[in-house]
Amino acid sequence: MKQHPNVLSFEIYNEENAPLWWDGSPKDYNEVLSYGSSAIRAAAGDDQVLFGGMTYPDLEWVEAVCLTYDNGKSFDILPFHAYPETWTDPDTAVENYLHQGFTDDFIPETDAWCGKKPIWINELGFSTPPEKKTGRDQANWWVRAMATFLAHPRVEHLGIYEIKEPKRSTEVIGEKENYYLEHHLSRQKEKAGVPHHKEAHQPSRYGGDTVADGDVAVEVIEGERGKLYHHLFIRPDDSQVLFLWDKSGSPTVQVRLPRRGTRVIEYALDGTGSPYRAFDGTTLYNVALTAGEVRIFEIKP
Repeated sequence: MKQHPNVLSFEIYNEENAPLWWDGSPKDYNEVLSYGSSAIRAAAGDDQVLFGGMTYPDLEWVEAVCLTYDNGKSFDILPFHAYPETWTDPDTAVENYLHQGFTDDFIPETDAWCGKKPIWINELGFSTPPEKKTGRDQANWWVRAMATFLAHPRVEHLGIYEIKEPKRSTEVIGEKENYYLEHHLSRQKEKAGVPHHKEAHQPSRYGGDTVADGDVAVEVIEGERGKLYHHLFIRPDDSQVLFLWDKSGSPTVQVRLPRRGTRVIEYALDGTGSPYRAFDGTTLYNVALTAGEVRIFEIKP
């Protein structure tokens, strides 16, 4: 692979913690990881080695490699996959996928066993079978997912699965949902409703420090609060980016920000922006939410 300068990392297997994809034991996987990592480091020492992307944050497999066999130095990145609301039970959603156990158990345990590794969600996707989901559902899902996962201080990278759909004549592994994870049709035509989800990629450009959600005061001034969520990002230029949604209610809220701003631009899911004028420098007023729909605001410094 040395002749391919665009290859920067190697992932040792994929979803090894699922019997559907790997019929060996954690001990077997540790051996593959050990031999594979040694070969890669000898031939391409600057390239990163990834633990096989697990189907979820699975402590058992990490414990086997790092604690039982003391092999934490064999890899540089610890990845897992996230398909909430596609291949999860009905109670698992974007907002609770990284549940309290992820922060309280998975992170400290893996840090102690393996050494502190960057955490990647290197497969992330939402399927839209025509009879079940729409392009707009996908658009809102991507905004919710990127804002939620990037708000976690240890998640450093998100991998989109997938950009283009396979042809219906192409055999896919797994359920039919694998045909509907794409962002664009293979003929370069946009999926119905997909223009709405171009803005779903925007959180990735809002690099910088994440302000804790507690620094944002959201007050319901009218209607019923359901499951209300918000994430605020501070960009390097000191602008603030706010993601706000209620999954089950449609309240009208006002939002007090931790920093002053000069003006606000609201972005639609298709990426178009327009001024939001109900703003006094610190508070956004009369923000009407529709159940399940994300509102995105950029507050200029």
